[in-house]
Amino acid sequence: MSKIIFLGFAPIVALIHYFYLKNQHHKTLHLMIQAFWHGMICVAPVLLFKFILVSEQIATVSLPHSVFFSSIPEELIKWGLFLVVFFRHQAFNKPIDGITYAIAVSLGFAVVENIIYLLIYSGKLVLSKAIFTTFSYVLLGILMGYFMGKAKFATKVKRILLAGLALLLSMSLHILYDYGFLYHEGKLSYLNLILLSLYFISMVIVKKAQTRGV
Repeated sequence: MSKIIFLGFAPIVALIHYFYLKNQHHKTLHLMIQAFWHGMICVAPVLLFKFILVSEQIATVSLPHSVFFSSIPEELIKWGLFLVVFFRHQAFNKPIDGITYAIAVSLGFAVVENIIYLLIYSGKLVLSKAIFTTFSYVLLGILMGYFMGKAKFATKVKRILLAGLALLLSMSLHILYDYGFLYHEGKLSYLNLILLSLYFISMVIVKKAQTRGV
């Protein structure tokens, strides 16, 4: 059990520490921890939603349904949580903060999902899934946080458009990632291509946010 918890938490803690060092401030750390715990908690309503869909036979565990009914509610609840709890927070005072807090929410979600998956299954594929999932959630968090950061300091109309774009992009790319993992299980070339593409896009976004503040 302790090994499973360590495997679930270790990469998450390392990533949170890294992003905190990139944006050192006591309020930043406090809000990052808060965002992380909120991300962990919001796994519960997503699991409940999936359970209801399957038990009521609205959806099945087939691949098409598992892609859409996993990716969409997960990104929707993370986006909604970010919008309600953190978007108007006083510590969110510069655009790049959007990236920092969105990553923390995503990592909180990822750690619970990883532990659940490690408890149910075993083997190298499970460990690789945990690593890939954590990495992909960081990249999706960067994309969502970037546009939410721009939305925070935009005019009312642009704020709505940018916030909507943050949700649309994160859902679309999450669907693409899940499709790659579920339909090409064991064929890492497809998944690597998706993750590498997300990585380079994310790094460009982070660099832009650091240098231009938007």
